[in-house]
Amino acid sequence: MKIEIVQLENIRSHIKTTVPFTSGFNCLVGGVGRGKSSVLYAVDFALFGDAIGSRSFEYLIRENADWCKVTVVFTQNGNTYKITRGLRRKGKSITQDVEQLKLYEDDRLLASMKNDAISEQFEAITGLDKELYREIIWFRQEHLKELLDASWVFIGGIAFLNLTCGALTAGVLALSSATAKIENSYSRVARMNRLLRNKNNEAMNEEINNFNRAINYSEELGTWFRSEFGTTACHEIWRFNFSVKKDVENYKSGRCVLQCAYIAKKVAQKVNMMI
Repeated sequence: MKIEIVQLENIRSHIKTTVPFTSGFNCLVGGVGRGKSSVLYAVDFALFGDAIGSRSFEYLIRENADWCKVTVVFTQNGNTYKITRGLRRKGKSITQDVEQLKLYEDDRLLASMKNDAISEQFEAITGLDKELYREIIWFRQEHLKELLDASWVFIGGIAFLNLTCGALTAGVLALSSATAKIENSYSRVARMNRLLRNKNNEAMNEEINNFNRAINYSEELGTWFRSEFGTTACHEIWRFNFSVKKDVENYKSGRCVLQCAYIAKKVAQKVNMMI
């Protein structure tokens, strides 16, 4: 599914706005309150027709407006689809305007006025249901942290300024270079995300995502390294603080460099056995 155009009428800060999307990376840029998030809220509403979380529709319709409408044009498998959905304010209540609820395929009406019919057609066309879509789009920060924590060896070696032994970091990079594959399936990433959130160990199975093999190899290498050398942290192996000049001089003047070369050789042998 590729979204081509989103049109918002009386949606939050938007009176009438058309947002075209191009191939490749698209970025919504603007100050606070300029309507960036409103575009995502509007797309979610157009596709699924309900409020996000425990909100009411009050958050979506423009203040003092009696109605609002969202139109989303998207392509799938060479066909062009258009879905429209609206709200209408009556007194203090805000309800869906079923007259606006329509789904077209290349200008041919597929379904209208019934939310279940629209949802059934949309899922059949795209393979996306509401739960899966929201796992992909509304990817929460704490879930992203869980995903990053799963690859603790790789992240540790890169992000923490070489607190992890350099030989181990190099081994992880070599494993990743030899075994990692790009995962381009949003649904598979979303499935992994759900499993991680539920603390299900199946999240790291290799059939779940293409990159899991590299992550699992990295964890296997880190576990082996700890069993061989007691820790993965360079400063814990040598008990030196490498931000202190004297400790650096002591490291260089002792047999530490030779021992590091030995560790690197052992890591290289282990990596060769694994791949």
